Amino acid sequence: MQADIMCAGTDKLVEQFGGRAEPSVNYAHHVLPFEGRDFPALSYRPSAQNPDIPILVSFHYGGGIVGSFETSPAFCVIFAKSIAGSVLSVDNRLAPERPWPADLNDAIEALI
Repeated sequence: MQADIMCAGTDKLVEQFGGRAEPSVNYAHHVLPFEGRDFPALSYRPSAQNPDIPILVSFHYGGGIVGSFETSPAFCVIFAKSIAGSVLSVDNRLAPERPWPADLNDAIEALI
């Protein structure tokens, strides 16, 4: 129950300062297929992209409990603009429904 309250509070907080998407950062929806399940992903690409910058792979914040894939776009846009490079945001399973190390395993699997 406490985790539900924390998650709802974090989502509400992000809504308050998330703002609109930056027009200088394009994004696209993707699905990363893996054995047994698919991972939703979003890629962010700034219009002023440096081709020498490697892709930053992002997993949402919150220690696998608070925050979510849906609350992380504002941060990914900031990352993409700040580094002038592409960001790939990958969804991962959350605790307490999927206890640790499910989120860690998702991150490893997405990177391989």
